Amino acid sequence: MNRRSFSLFLVSLLFLFHLIHGRVKQDHVISFHEMSEKEKLSALNSIFGKIDVDFNDQISSEELKKWISLIHNRTVDSAINTRFQFLDENKDHEVSWEEFRSVTYSETSDDFERENRTQDQFEQLKRAFVSDRKRFQVADLDQDDSLSRSEFQAFAVPELFPHMHFHMVEETIFDLDSDSDEHLSVNEYLSALLRNTHQDNSDVTSREYDYFFNHRDTNKDGKLDRNEVKEWIVPSSFDPHEAEAEYLVREADKNRDGELSWSEVEDNAAVFFNSGATNFGREIVASREEL
Repeated sequence: MNRRSFSLFLVSLLFLFHLIHGRVKQDHVISFHEMSEKEKLSALNSIFGKIDVDFNDQISSEELKKWISLIHNRTVDSAINTRFQFLDENKDHEVSWEEFRSVTYSETSDDFERENRTQDQFEQLKRAFVSDRKRFQVADLDQDDSLSRSEFQAFAVPELFPHMHFHMVEETIFDLDSDSDEHLSVNEYLSALLRNTHQDNSDVTSREYDYFFNHRDTNKDGKLDRNEVKEWIVPSSFDPHEAEAEYLVREADKNRDGELSWSEVEDNAAVFFNSGATNFGREIVASREEL
């Protein structure tokens, strides 16, 4: 895919996977690796049949897009439901700020000291607390200091809700604007892309440095304002499901007819196993259980 632009989308999706209890996730990963190649291909063939809604023994980019969207939405709903039920301690079908705070931010400075955590770590937790509090308030449309199921969804995946986009911009600037000028410099931008990596990222740095000035900084003032940050984190002309579908077709379409036969998908099974079309292998496990 061109620049693998849907990386931000995948980060959000992976965050949602982590909302599901760890044991469920672990079982799915282990089960996938325990499956034989024959079992995996049989399950993939079953998924191929589900994607091929016009029954012409070919899958198009549009069919793939609709399938990936379906799987993504189902995954999001499942993850949000799991987290919502976990946070809703009094089972009143709402998550109050007090419920969210007590579960998510139960640690104190004394807890950190007992666990030999640093003051910097505690300061990071405090910043996350402030950020979550602001996001909670924006998602809380009726301002009752509690989130309904739909409000909680906007809190958990704000990129899917236009009324949350402005806050996402503010949140990004709050997180990355180290010199407090309310803009993002190229170094602040690069720090977000290279965060938590320990490998040589010279190629990424060079490529993204050029991309910053040639594409991100549309008004050419050498930094990103709020509108430019918004176009970076929630681009107006980008559909991640469509982008991944087109990528899969390009990767597997050996005869270049614009559609994929089963043999083309089978020959590129590894690509599909590691894609949204199989929910990164999870749908392979689910399909095996259906067979």
